[in-house]
Amino acid sequence: MEAWVQDKLSRKEKIMGMGHRVYQVKDPRSYVLEEMLDTLSKKKNDTKHYALLKKVEEIVQREITKKGKYLWPNVDFFSGALYKLMGIPEILFTPVFAIARIAGWCAHIIEQMKDNRLIRPDCDYTGPKNLSYIPVAQR
Repeated sequence: MEAWVQDKLSRKEKIMGMGHRVYQVKDPRSYVLEEMLDTLSKKKNDTKHYALLKKVEEIVQREITKKGKYLWPNVDFFSGALYKLMGIPEILFTPVFAIARIAGWCAHIIEQMKDNRLIRPDCDYTGPKNLSYIPVAQR
């Protein structure tokens, strides 16, 4: 993995599943998928893909941070390994990726058609602040 990551970085090639246009930190959704992959890997007694991905993440973090930059896993970093452990054939990985996003894509299209322009929300939170977290089991 070390040589593979070093080669990709030296040629300035993308490492699929790393980086996000918006998040400058590890994609919050990737934590969920990482935990799911860890759990399923242990359940199926097949941790090789999980270990491989964690090694890639570790090497990328080490090397990119040396340059004063950051490159974190996005929501898709752990997806392929999860699909594989669930028995989904590789040829269906892209359709599964798309199916998971179709409702959101359609919502964006419908919303944007109203004014015939692309919408780029500025993502300013305007809801209530300083709320206490209530654990799910207590709700």
